Amino acid sequence: MQFLSRRQLIPAIELLLVAVTIIDLFYIIYSHSSAKVPVPDGHNRLYYRQFPIEDKDSTFYLDAAAFHREYHIPQARVNYLSEFINLDKCPVISEDVAAIGVAAPCTDKNALLDSLSSGGRIGLNAPYHSKGCEMWWYESEELCNVWAKYGKVMFVGDDVLEDIYGGMMVLVREDPLYGAVRQWSFSSNKDMDCACESAFTDHDRCESALVRSMKDITDYDRKLVKCKPKVGVKLQMHYLPRYPVDPVEFNRFVMAATEDSKFDRRPIAIIYGHGHGSLFDIGATASWISTLRDMVHNVIPYGNPIYELFVTPGATGPQVSGGKTLPLGLKASQVFEMAMRSWGREVKMDVLGTWNATVQTSFSADGLHGGIRVNLLKAMMITNWLDLVNPESD
Repeated sequence: MQFLSRRQLIPAIELLLVAVTIIDLFYIIYSHSSAKVPVPDGHNRLYYRQFPIEDKDSTFYLDAAAFHREYHIPQARVNYLSEFINLDKCPVISEDVAAIGVAAPCTDKNALLDSLSSGGRIGLNAPYHSKGCEMWWYESEELCNVWAKYGKVMFVGDDVLEDIYGGMMVLVREDPLYGAVRQWSFSSNKDMDCACESAFTDHDRCESALVRSMKDITDYDRKLVKCKPKVGVKLQMHYLPRYPVDPVEFNRFVMAATEDSKFDRRPIAIIYGHGHGSLFDIGATASWISTLRDMVHNVIPYGNPIYELFVTPGATGPQVSGGKTLPLGLKASQVFEMAMRSWGREVKMDVLGTWNATVQTSFSADGLHGGIRVNLLKAMMITNWLDLVNPESD
């Protein structure tokens, strides 16, 4: 038997090591490519939530999704609003609203609220970044399916919450120009100006044109709602800005809250928004919420689960109107949010803070009405909460 000499053996070993290294590289590349989460045509959506986070096998898929996100998202950034109509007259892209694809989506509502309330912007009017896990960006069909988990979703509060509701309507109608308003009721060129940003920032002139319920839209033209939920969706806005609560508006809210509750056993979600109506009076706002909460829990005796969220009004701007610069100042809005988040923990009520998300924006001079981008952001934040707070209905 002939053995290789020492001079012949060293090159042979080196060649063998090179071959092993090449085989390892091919194996790594093949493993990563086969483990990527599938992405629908034209999108970079990552379907984290289809794998239960507690499932012992889900780590592999989450890691694969993270690898896919890291290497593919920066190369092909997505505008989730690209299919919306009237973008030429009201240009807005999802990247102006929030940075999506930076971190893994939140998988429980407490982590979501903490991350969204603590996030912010890197520069004036820059895209919003959550702190930690991030929110999901829902397309219109997904939005309706989230809302359809509830017998009704009721927005109750002041003009800031009206703006958020308008953001919801823009998303479900896929129309940034007229999504928040009943443009079919316009009777003059002056009314036509209540579109795009003006629908959110010019309340004195445009408030009467705002959409207050999905029924406003579907009664005029069902095709204006760009989704077809499996079951009926009731999304309502109730304007109750003051404390004590106006009796007429209060009774209207009571009737809406109890409507169909006996026959529709789905949960009810109530989104509260208050602050400007009380000039950031913490006690008045807490009493306002407590009055409405007590009423809701007393008049819905049929066992419908009730999920409630308070949304803070956010930061005010340098040009607060009506001589209210001092009581509605930037510090007052921040102190108010901190106090309401603390109050929420005491009474076991979820609170979404929006001060950090709005302090570095100039979409409106007074900061009270954040414009279309801010309200699309808040609408998407609330939809994420609606999805995670009621997971058993998925």
